[in-house]
Amino acid sequence: MKKFLLAAFLSCTLLSTQSNAGLYTGLGIGAAFNDGSQTTKDFRSSFKNSPAYSLTVGYELPLLLTDVRVEGEYLRMKPEIKNSGHATIDAFLVNGYANVPLAPLPLIDPYVGLGLGLTRFEHENSPVYQLMLGAEYELPFMPATIGAEYRYFKITQDGGSRGEISKLHSNILMMKFRYEF
Repeated sequence: MKKFLLAAFLSCTLLSTQSNAGLYTGLGIGAAFNDGSQTTKDFRSSFKNSPAYSLTVGYELPLLLTDVRVEGEYLRMKPEIKNSGHATIDAFLVNGYANVPLAPLPLIDPYVGLGLGLTRFEHENSPVYQLMLGAEYELPFMPATIGAEYRYFKITQDGGSRGEISKLHSNILMMKFRYEF
């Protein structure tokens, strides 16, 4: 009887479907604290801080003791390059997140994440990755969350058609809104 009760309890808690499973879309706005340089044969310049914008579409599903999210993201930054004007960074990423369950804080969901993708930077495509750490608050009056997130974002572009070497990594602080369908 004890084994049956234990199996019933585990199946209810580990494999339960939650009301927040499903499709969602999101929006983020924040500040990118950029560090890096752009080097050509004539000069070397650095990137200044810039705003960061994000649009996402994803799917959340319950898995064992946590929720897992997979999403597609478009991320844009437009840092000023010292002595050289502005650069536009358009990144297309696939992100994965896992909520970190905390029993004393039922309305706040902390999470960790990893993103991989490509970025269009200075007329060249380059691989990009990001690591995310954040927390979301479930709004009680609508199927949505608001949250704050820290990201470490990195691209490296060597060579290219103009012989430039550009390296950029950013610490991004972002406020996020996510609407669940």
